[in-house]
Amino acid sequence: MGASLHEELAAYEATFRDNRAVADRITRGITLEQFNWKPAPDRWSAAQCFVHLNISARLFAASIDDAIRRGRAAGLMGTPPFRYGFMSRWVARAVDPAGQRKFKAPAKFVAAAGPTYDLREVLAEFHAAGERWERCLQSANGLDLARVKVPSPALSIMRFPLGALFGIQASHERRHLNQAERTLAL
Repeated sequence: MGASLHEELAAYEATFRDNRAVADRITRGITLEQFNWKPAPDRWSAAQCFVHLNISARLFAASIDDAIRRGRAAGLMGTPPFRYGFMSRWVARAVDPAGQRKFKAPAKFVAAAGPTYDLREVLAEFHAAGERWERCLQSANGLDLARVKVPSPALSIMRFPLGALFGIQASHERRHLNQAERTLAL
């Protein structure tokens, strides 16, 4: 730890930091009502977008920490560039912010529609998750990011290479930040 991150991890770190800056920018000066407003019954509020990201980060955190620990114990060290398989590349494309296709989130990842979410609390959790992502990136530095696998909390038989999962999560954040920003602009 403490060593400078290699290029792939450094890019993810920059994206997670940028995502936090975007979150701050799009929520600056908005009211609680704006944060929780839904444009339609079947669409998410900005708050639900953020809570969804917080749920995702929370559900993946323990799996990622465990995968990093197991990878180090097994000596799964490697140097970039890392190559990821078809499924990882497909999921990365699916969550890419530029993608137009919508996907239904697994139920355990969906923010409840009923409560009024506190902007400060939700944003603080989002920032804490971003800081946790950065600690994970530091911990993963030096590992073979293609060989260390992380089980998905959505579907336990699915396992993602650690590096691909960092990229997926960073893009996933940006996708829903864009969604929240569009909702707030309505």
